[in-house]
Amino acid sequence: MSMEARYVDETVVRMAELMTPALENFSGHVHGGAILALLDRAAYVCSCKFAGCYCVTVAVDWVEFRAPVRVGELLILTSRVVHVGTSSMTVEIEVESQDIPTGECRRTNICTFTMVAVRDGVKVSVPRLLSRTPEDDARLRSAGLHRAVREEYRRRHEQIPDPPA
Repeated sequence: MSMEARYVDETVVRMAELMTPALENFSGHVHGGAILALLDRAAYVCSCKFAGCYCVTVAVDWVEFRAPVRVGELLILTSRVVHVGTSSMTVEIEVESQDIPTGECRRTNICTFTMVAVRDGVKVSVPRLLSRTPEDDARLRSAGLHRAVREEYRRRHEQIPDPPA
């Protein structure tokens, strides 16, 4: 694996999946759990491509369901690495749902996952992440702030004892 730095735009991965009736929930839309599974797959592909090795999901940091997805639509997931630590990566995923006959697209989801690069069950280092556009600068700053908040939350909750059994 090369440890050279990579640019945010070089980490972009796009995936598309047709939303079939098998994914339908009781309200007639695509089940949120089916979308979460696709998001996890997109985060996996993006992080593995960036790190050059196997990666695991450490946290689903945030998922926003902005609009329901209808059966028959094409779900387009665009993922990119927006922050890196030593072995961890924050992957941002934007989701659009496209009505195939009309071509109309609408944003349905946005989320971030934390992934960690591993080899033989041991964390391994990932390349540095660089920006070359103002949009990517903003992504990096935002992801860094989000990571700091998540770390503080984790520290605070580690101090809370588990309830008695």
